[in-house]
Amino acid sequence: MTTCLTRTLTVTKVYNAGMVNTMHKSKFFWAVLFVSVVVFGVLVFYVYRYFVPVENPIVINNEQINPLPLVPAQINTEVESGKRYTITVSYPSSVPEIKDYVDKAKADLVSIVPTNEAGAEYTMTIKTEVFTSSSTISYLMQNYSYTGGAHGIVDLVTFVYDKEGTLVTLGSLLKDSNSLTALSEKARTYFYDKFLKYSSKEVIDQGTAPINQNWERFYLTEEGIVFIFGQYTIGPYVLGIQEFAVSYSEAQNFLVFPSL
Repeated sequence: MTTCLTRTLTVTKVYNAGMVNTMHKSKFFWAVLFVSVVVFGVLVFYVYRYFVPVENPIVINNEQINPLPLVPAQINTEVESGKRYTITVSYPSSVPEIKDYVDKAKADLVSIVPTNEAGAEYTMTIKTEVFTSSSTISYLMQNYSYTGGAHGIVDLVTFVYDKEGTLVTLGSLLKDSNSLTALSEKARTYFYDKFLKYSSKEVIDQGTAPINQNWERFYLTEEGIVFIFGQYTIGPYVLGIQEFAVSYSEAQNFLVFPSL
């Protein structure tokens, strides 16, 4: 009897000791796991904070702009053909100002098509390029027309809308009466450095003169405003279409963006 009791007590002590040991191991395991999770979280935060590039929001007139771009209107393609002409247009037909421009361009081409059988076919192709930002949608219309001769010509028109759907014009962006002069000086410096060996100061000065006609074609991006200069504006035909970009930080010296 005594022997059995002794064995029972011994087994009980061993069992209890095993339980205590197991509990200590369990606590140690959970402690290590907790510390590991905390360390991993700190590392993830550190890497994300200092090494992962984050798209910075744009600040205009001391207001932060949500970097999500607006959604442009659907681009539709239409083809029209007749005696000695073909017209192909891809444009957002739901935008009234753009539809009016396209309708007039089509009518103007049709009105000059010769009625005689001989001669080259007249063609017109209008394409739309879209630029979006968090507060604007810009439509760049490239109108290529061929009515005979060595090559066709390209007409450029831009339509820029703010987040309220209001058309943004050059006049609404100019800070004061000296704004175009400031833009002109910056553009001339840029084009002198880039194209003076292909063009001349006289041509560049005329194409960048501070008049609305030279500066009314522009579009907006998240980085800034981009002005467009058509064929022959900066130099000979071979130079093609040229752009002059100004960042928002630079542009605020002579432009305002009240609706953006």
